[in-house]
Amino acid sequence: MLGLTRERTTDGYVELSFRVSKDKAALVKRVLAAIIEQPGPADDGKPLGIEEALGPSTPGAALRGYRHREALTQHELATRVGVAKQHISDMENNRRTIGKEMALRFSKALDAPWKRFL
Repeated sequence: MLGLTRERTTDGYVELSFRVSKDKAALVKRVLAAIIEQPGPADDGKPLGIEEALGPSTPGAALRGYRHREALTQHELATRVGVAKQHISDMENNRRTIGKEMALRFSKALDAPWKRFL
């Protein structure tokens, strides 16, 4: 039986393919660049930090991210935790703070660490 005639170039690599909306494409490119530690846009040779790539981490951003991960609408999450949909919107947009009791409810509904919402 003949052996391989070429060295495999994919050893140690995984090919990823996914779709994102056009309005999120630039964000995804920045995040991927940060993950693989490519130089930042200032071309100073330093990789982007997580906050440079994604923006500041806030409780509202965490809430939105976990809600999207679970494929829930604001209305569905509001029903699960027993608040008005507008409260979820306000919390996601950092117009309303998330208290400890509410963070615990989100933790249960979204299967996420409660401290992430404070």
